[in-house]
Amino acid sequence: MLLRHANLISSLILIWDVVCLQLSWSLARLHHPNLAKAASLFDGWNLVTLGVMWLASAWLFRVHNHHAWHRARDLGRNVIAGVSFFVGLTLGLWSLAADPPPLSTFPAFWVISLAAVAGARVTALSALRLATARGMNRRNLLIVGTGTEACDVVKRLQAAPAYGCVAVGFVSESPGEVGRVYHQVPVIGTFADLPRLAQSHIDLVLLCLPSYLEPQADKLLHELRNSTVDVKFIPSLARTETLGLEAYMFEGFPMVTLQAARVQGWDCALKRIVDILGAVAALALSAPLWLLIALAVRLSSAGPVLYRQTRMSLAGQPFVMLKFRTMHTQAERESGPVWASVPGDPRVTPIGRLLRRTSLDELPQFWNVLKGEMSLVGPRPERPTFIETFRQAYPAYMLRLKVKAGMTGWAQINGWRGNTCLQTRVAHDLYYIEHWSLWFDVKILCQTLWKSVVHEPTC
Repeated sequence: MLLRHANLISSLILIWDVVCLQLSWSLARLHHPNLAKAASLFDGWNLVTLGVMWLASAWLFRVHNHHAWHRARDLGRNVIAGVSFFVGLTLGLWSLAADPPPLSTFPAFWVISLAAVAGARVTALSALRLATARGMNRRNLLIVGTGTEACDVVKRLQAAPAYGCVAVGFVSESPGEVGRVYHQVPVIGTFADLPRLAQSHIDLVLLCLPSYLEPQADKLLHELRNSTVDVKFIPSLARTETLGLEAYMFEGFPMVTLQAARVQGWDCALKRIVDILGAVAALALSAPLWLLIALAVRLSSAGPVLYRQTRMSLAGQPFVMLKFRTMHTQAERESGPVWASVPGDPRVTPIGRLLRRTSLDELPQFWNVLKGEMSLVGPRPERPTFIETFRQAYPAYMLRLKVKAGMTGWAQINGWRGNTCLQTRVAHDLYYIEHWSLWFDVKILCQTLWKSVVHEPTC
């Protein structure tokens, strides 16, 4: 009920976006009166072309992801990325035309489109809040339970008008809680009052019970069968540490996913395409550097130019990771395997320190990316000998292997690299896997390019 209604709102806003983009193109043409013929692309049935291009852009950059509507920063970021990609598609399409418009048209088109879509979003959200306040887009919600999760649900619904749900009250197991107020929502009854309360203009009942009360869920549902309210349930098991939580119907059975990577299906294919294109471009652009670095490594110390080490990637599959050698050969003969080097490590060569400081020693890993053993972005790969230790110290560590290892990652750009807190690094990696998007990858890559110059490299 909640998501279906929000998806309807998203579709209506998408149509409004297309109208605003059509108007944006018309305004951009005012700077070039000789573009009367150019308007034909976006006139009549060609609005379908515009809609398809915007739909692709909005999907890739989650412009219509209603989960981010109540966070201005996330919404603004998605809109900027989606509009920029859309204008790029438009520019590419026009380049195929027999009489393409001047390139100077597109900066104006980009600025006007960005303002139009942002304005459309602000207008739509304001309209939704107004409609909800006046009861036009409103469904009354009764929450059974008063725990932390129940209060969190209320806070999120209050900040997300697209759902159109207004919490009118809590129901508690304890009579002593009746009359209390949590986040401006009162406790209006106990479990015994639930059948009566459900008849008082309630559209949806949400069972959000602590684990010790979940056995009563069946009884509560039975008592609600004589009413017409919708009933939803948040299981306590889903509140434990999970990855990729999802609930759906499978062959007639309700199924809850507790551990799964978000990067699957088309998302996986899209990420792989970006990896291939990025690796090919990086290898081509960095080819001259390879020769210079190889010569410097060779002259600075005896040994091979490339350093090969077994690491683990997706599903724990081992692979040979490549780096330019930054240490003296057989550096671990006396020390044994070392998780991460420390500043001033005598095993590192002088040229190796420079390569690590600029992350140039990582360039050969673009070949690992091209082969499909790594990704441009993901949790950094680790050696099998350390994984056996880490998985015992922190059970969630193995969830990092739900995606391919990456050349850079969310933990690295936030400073959690080298000999740093393992638990915090893993938490950042799991956050990346849980919140993956194409834009998230682009953000991490851009920040990596900058931080590789001013920070020490990834381990």
